[in-house]
Amino acid sequence: MANTRHAATIGSKLLLICCFALSACSRIVDSPNVPTVSLANRAPNVLAFPKITGVTRILAKKTQKVVISGRGFGVMKPYNGNSPYIRMRDNTANWNAGHEDAKEYDQVTLRVQSWSGNKIVITGFTGQYGANDWFLSRGESLTISVWSARSAQGPAKLNATVF
Repeated sequence: MANTRHAATIGSKLLLICCFALSACSRIVDSPNVPTVSLANRAPNVLAFPKITGVTRILAKKTQKVVISGRGFGVMKPYNGNSPYIRMRDNTANWNAGHEDAKEYDQVTLRVQSWSGNKIVITGFTGQYGANDWFLSRGESLTISVWSARSAQGPAKLNATVF
């Protein structure tokens, strides 16, 4: 307890320097309380890691509306196909949809109706959906992965179950 009071006393007299990417801010702390740093002053070029906060129900259907909510997704135009920024993985049946990079090109693709910084709207599975046992079944385990379309940071991941 004495060490905590001693640290708080010392801390109230220090100049704190907070670095965020390429910018820095400083603030004199005049309180024994633990200081808080506002993220509002960080540099605008600091790119946030994406985070998925929720997803609507995913059904065992080819055509459906799936909304992925979160933040840090970046912005993309609507498309039908694959991208390096999203993957829907059927963990139960062992196949992926919607992703492509140097190591992977998914045969099952996605129809993306819209993609904003905080919401991705998918309106169906396309490409080879239904072939080679590449379809969703009730109760299957899925993992949704999203990378930022702005910075390529990620992936943010969320597990879901097919209804």
